[in-house]
Amino acid sequence: MKHMSIKLKVTLWYTFLMILVVGSVLIFMMLISRSIVTRDVKAQLSATVNSIGNALSMDDERLDLDLEFNLFQNQVYNLLYNDKKVLLKGNYPDAFVSEGLTFVSESTRTITNGELTYYVYDRLFNVTGEEGSVKVWVRGVIEADTAPNLMQSLFETALFALPFMVLVAAIGGYLISRQAFKPIDKLMKASNEIKNGGDLSKRIVLQDNHDEIGKLASNFDLMLSRLENAFEAEKQFTSDASHELRTPITVILAQSELAQKSAKTVKEHQEALSVIHRQATKISHLITQLLSFSRLDQSPDVSKFSDIDLSELAIAICSEQVEAWKSTIKLITDIEDNVHMKGDSLLLGRLMNNLIDNAYQYGKENGIIKVSLKKQSDSLTFIVEDNGIGIPKSDQAKIFNRFYQTDSSRTANDRGSMGLGLAMVKKITMIHGGDISVMSEINEGSKFIVKFTLY
Repeated sequence: MKHMSIKLKVTLWYTFLMILVVGSVLIFMMLISRSIVTRDVKAQLSATVNSIGNALSMDDERLDLDLEFNLFQNQVYNLLYNDKKVLLKGNYPDAFVSEGLTFVSESTRTITNGELTYYVYDRLFNVTGEEGSVKVWVRGVIEADTAPNLMQSLFETALFALPFMVLVAAIGGYLISRQAFKPIDKLMKASNEIKNGGDLSKRIVLQDNHDEIGKLASNFDLMLSRLENAFEAEKQFTSDASHELRTPITVILAQSELAQKSAKTVKEHQEALSVIHRQATKISHLITQLLSFSRLDQSPDVSKFSDIDLSELAIAICSEQVEAWKSTIKLITDIEDNVHMKGDSLLLGRLMNNLIDNAYQYGKENGIIKVSLKKQSDSLTFIVEDNGIGIPKSDQAKIFNRFYQTDSSRTANDRGSMGLGLAMVKKITMIHGGDISVMSEINEGSKFIVKFTLY
């Protein structure tokens, strides 16, 4: 039993239940039918006796025994006795022993003769005529096992049909179970193919996915899609990170070798160390951003979100950015007072920092950056707009990917930007249930719009 398939276990279980239910119904019918048959036989006995007695008549002063009807009716043997208990007409069943049997009016008695059981019903009738009246006993005798042929046929049919019904139920149930568990077989096949070949592109793809197993298969397909995307993203992430780390490490190794073998003056050593320090700083920034992404991928617990005054946060971030860049680019603000939302202040501060930092990196000399924060009835909008170099239309859908940079001119600078800032902004926006979009034209500037729904 332990090694049977689920389909076979289910089939055997409801086949057993089918046998149990049908058997119980037959036993119940048999018990009920016995009492019904007994009642009907006794009713048939008394009705026949009454019909015989009511049909008796007088011929002058004597009882008319030239009956026009048969005394054997409805399996009942009818006998006529006078008031002195002398048999006038009729016969007992062949195996019936009547010796010592008394008369009891209107009472059905059970008489056992050997292996046979009979019901006996007596009634005293007063038959009247023009010349007088006479008392007559009418006795009816019927075998107790006399049953309607319909009931017997019903039992014979049920006993014959039961095995056939159980067989049909078992076969039909197995076919239904096999059809119902077919998606499970597909799930097992797909999981085995993934286990053996590592191919996450396998899908179940059920046409009818409205039942529980269909929904399970759909969820399995969705899980595989997410796993495939996650593994692809992981491979791409590893590839990109390796590529970004290879360049500064190559430079560090080359400068180290140069300082060891070719540098002869203090100035040459200092230049080599300066290059090494700059490249090491880039690696440090990259590792810091990678660790930040690792934490973001775990998603912060929303229960730790608190009420944040975004207006104060935005003003503070803008002041820090102006001080850090000391650029010819002018930063202007249009920040509405007292704008609040539930969120993580550190993550939202990083979002603002990255967007403003991005605007500085790709802005024009003596250009303008505009930062605005507005609150609507059920949402708020944070916008960072610049008049810098802009982003091509073909690249705007990709700029939120990790390590993506639109062209060679948008490379890492001394601040360590390597195409992770906007990806981090996208992740933080998603964690807070928001949405981010970009509007940009080449050589005219870019506008990043972050929108959060207020609850």
